[in-house]
Amino acid sequence: MKILSYIYWLGFAVVLYCFSVQSYTLWTEYHIILPIVRIELSHAVEGRCLFAQLSATPVGSHTMLDEVLYNTRVDCFFIICYVILLMRLTYGRMQKEPSLYLNMLLRINIVLAVIAGLLDYVENNLIFYNLAHALTDKSYLSPHWYALIKFILLVWILLVWLFSKSGVYPGKKRS
Repeated sequence: MKILSYIYWLGFAVVLYCFSVQSYTLWTEYHIILPIVRIELSHAVEGRCLFAQLSATPVGSHTMLDEVLYNTRVDCFFIICYVILLMRLTYGRMQKEPSLYLNMLLRINIVLAVIAGLLDYVENNLIFYNLAHALTDKSYLSPHWYALIKFILLVWILLVWLFSKSGVYPGKKRS
């Protein structure tokens, strides 16, 4: 079981490395920052304008849309890694939590991590659709609400962890 944990952390680190190499390359060679969060949180009009701007921005022999495509493909692996890690870390925290109420919130966090991963998956599929139709007249499908709910869930999970780690125990203690 310990080896699986190492594999998940290794996958997480490899994906973060891919993201950082892409960002570093774009910044050092072209002085460009990939606006992936803006893409995730953009509404229809802003998203269409952003995709038009990215399609007109050359990066070597391709455009920024190709960089967004690469980033979104890597993000598909990132989703798997972060959902599994959130679930494993939450489960480990549950085993140490003496408060019944915080333990219940930590149990809910496992479900919320899965929901956040599913929302991220839907968001990536919307970005793939928009990338495929970036230069056509097809409608832009905004991933805004999926991304916003995903970020809210992830912040909630982190807040429950921090509260659990703080040592403040409201309510009954487990016996």
